[in-house]
Amino acid sequence: MSLKAVRHAKQRLAPDPRNLHWANDTNKFGFKMMEKMGWSQGKGLGAKEDGVQEHVKVRLKENHLGVGATKKSSDNWLGNTDAFSRLLADLNERVEQDSKDNSADNSKDNSDDDDNKDSSSDSDSKKEKKSKKESKEKKSKKESKEKKSKKEGKEKKEKKDKKDKKDKKEKKSKKSSKENDDDKNSIMAAINGRKA
Repeated sequence: MSLKAVRHAKQRLAPDPRNLHWANDTNKFGFKMMEKMGWSQGKGLGAKEDGVQEHVKVRLKENHLGVGATKKSSDNWLGNTDAFSRLLADLNERVEQDSKDNSADNSKDNSDDDDNKDSSSDSDSKKEKKSKKESKEKKSKKESKEKKSKKEGKEKKEKKDKKDKKDKKEKKSKKSSKENDDDKNSIMAAINGRKA
């Protein structure tokens, strides 16, 4: 089914398409709030009261073109295809010429430089391998250092936590023993007070 075959239902208009009933209703929250702020009906919006005086109006769009599109501009989108196809053809010809020139130059250079390339390529590959090996070693050393530091950090934290727990227990026991002593003293004082 093509796009042209699909029928679009037209919109129905409300009994009040310009929203005049809404605009003239003075009981709405926005109207009351703006009046409290100093605005009055008939004045414009803004500090100098020179802004828009009427509400936004609704307009029905009767065609199925995009927003802002006109019939002239929508039919003209194929107008530049000839220029585009010429540009592509020119580019393709340039690419073919460059590839032919490069292949001819490379065949001449290859016969002269074969011996030089073999020796330089061997040394280059050895250097690359050596640098890769060194970078791997550095990376592994760095990772092992990071692991050690993390492990040491964990151990320090665990020791600190254990020490804190021990200190808390000692404080509690001291506090409870002090309270017990105070209780004993108060009991003894009460007993002594009765005897006297």
